[in-house]
Amino acid sequence: MEILRKCPCCQSEAEFVDVPVSGSLLWQVTCRRCGLSTELDDDRMLCLKQWNRREREDHLKMVLLSLTIGSAFLAVIGFVIGMLLGLNSGFS
Repeated sequence: MEILRKCPCCQSEAEFVDVPVSGSLLWQVTCRRCGLSTELDDDRMLCLKQWNRREREDHLKMVLLSLTIGSAFLAVIGFVIGMLLGLNSGFS
């Protein structure tokens, strides 16, 4: 069963489009609203995979965002601890 994910730009439905080129039939997945599309390919399943592939990319973005937020949090905690230790040492 071919399930196309919604468009990553506008969250609209996508559809397969067949395009005849030089006597061959090529496929692409296109968003119905904004027109975002995959490249033309003679393999319909490859177009499906290209359109839906961002699942792994979304997961990677979430991991990177978590690491970024975690790093910023640790930097703030380190700064606060440094300030507290500096105040207690008598050097003002």
